[in-house]
Amino acid sequence: MASNASVGVNLSDLPTTTVRMAIAVVGVLPILIIYPFFQKYFAKGITMGAVKG
Repeated sequence: MASNASVGVNLSDLPTTTVRMAIAVVGVLPILIIYPFFQKYFAKGITMGAVKG
C-alpha cells in the first residue's frame, strides 16, 4: 500500500509565481535575441510565398 507522502503533490515543491515568471523569461529570451538576425529571411519567405496576380 502506498503511503500518503507518495500520493499527491506537496504544495511546497511547486514553484512560486516568481520562479515561474523567471522560467518563462528564460524560455522566451533566446527567441527574442535570435529573431532580429533572421527577420530578413522571414520577410523574404513571406514575400516569395505571397500570391501574385
